[in-house]
Amino acid sequence: MKKIFCVLLATIMLFALCACNKSEKSNSPDKNDVTETPDGMVIGGCVIRYNDFELLNDEGVDVIAINYTFTNNNDYATSFFLASIYEAKQGDEEIFTRIVFTDEGSLDSMSDSTMEEIGSGESIDVTVTYALADTTTPVTVTFSDIASTVEESHTIEIA
Repeated sequence: MKKIFCVLLATIMLFALCACNKSEKSNSPDKNDVTETPDGMVIGGCVIRYNDFELLNDEGVDVIAINYTFTNNNDYATSFFLASIYEAKQGDEEIFTRIVFTDEGSLDSMSDSTMEEIGSGESIDVTVTYALADTTTPVTVTFSDIASTVEESHTIEIA
């Protein structure tokens, strides 16, 4: 009897979950609705402005260090890391972040500033580092907000 009850309960829960997955048209912005300013991309209430890049060699691995200015326009403190989701590609291949230490024997990395929390209205320069697949193919970095309602990208010609 307990087995039958458990199977019935599981079936009811499965149908309830399926019913909860009903999609509705929402008033949230579409992924293609991007707010741009002359100074950068608006992602999650923050402005991310591309500054420049530098090519490095870290222990035999080619790395790109991309510099941004991050401005928090929210009503609360946040960091670059928490305010946006970002990924990079070279062509169709995803490239991954790489920790590049500032000095030999140091635990400080070039990307430490991405985790620094700043208050409302404040700005900070941040650096994101990626291991490159090659040193000629352009790098495209895509940003989205945590809810994935806004997406923006930019391409860096490295050759």
